[in-house]
Amino acid sequence: MIKFFRHIRKSLLMENKTSKYFKYAIGEILLVMVGILLALQVNTWNEARKSANAEAQALVELLEEFKINYKDLLRVERIKTNAENGMRNYLDFLNNDSIPENEKNYVYSKTAGNTWNMTYSVLDGLINSGAINNIKNDSLRTLLNNWESVKQNYMEWQSDYSQTRIPNYYDYLDDKIPSHIIPQDSTYKNYGRFYYESDEELEQFSTQIVHDMKYQNLLKRALRSIYLQLNGIRLLKEDHNKIVNLLEEEIKTND
Repeated sequence: MIKFFRHIRKSLLMENKTSKYFKYAIGEILLVMVGILLALQVNTWNEARKSANAEAQALVELLEEFKINYKDLLRVERIKTNAENGMRNYLDFLNNDSIPENEKNYVYSKTAGNTWNMTYSVLDGLINSGAINNIKNDSLRTLLNNWESVKQNYMEWQSDYSQTRIPNYYDYLDDKIPSHIIPQDSTYKNYGRFYYESDEELEQFSTQIVHDMKYQNLLKRALRSIYLQLNGIRLLKEDHNKIVNLLEEEIKTND
């Protein structure tokens, strides 16, 4: 093709057709420019197609990641809701004057220190690489960028509960209730029966403890921490549902 154009230019010069030569040269330049523009357009189209494919794949992976973590979040929510209800009922029980004092003879044990152990490697990868900006839906992109702060709000209260409130509670009990040697004939099934010499001994220590204001305050602080965790879970669920709905809509649109 290049030889062909060169031959035409040479022929025009030899025939001394200068005006035609210049017109031809201009036409050739225009033709080259059109070719370059077409090549750029094709390259742009290819890049846009690659970006669209990458976004579609990222949306699918994000949806799967959010759904997996949501199942575990609901599990933790159920456990902590039961613990909150149990702790509230127990404190109400201790402060109910209509119940005889000798019946208030056991300490609370269902503290539910379970934690939400989630992994958002897909989302973290998109944010750290800047690929999150390839997501066209503004609302979805904003929610994904803000997800870390919503998650962190919950994680702070979860950490406060599991690393401070519960250890403080059990440290208090360790100072008040003596531990005893576990008999050699104990089994996994009956292990818990041998913490004390007898149920009567445990009731005796417990009766002294449950009326201690420090004991009840420790429980109240733990209860407040559970309440704040559950509020954090509520906010997580609200944003999770928005994100999942938008992801499903975008995936459907791309199909």
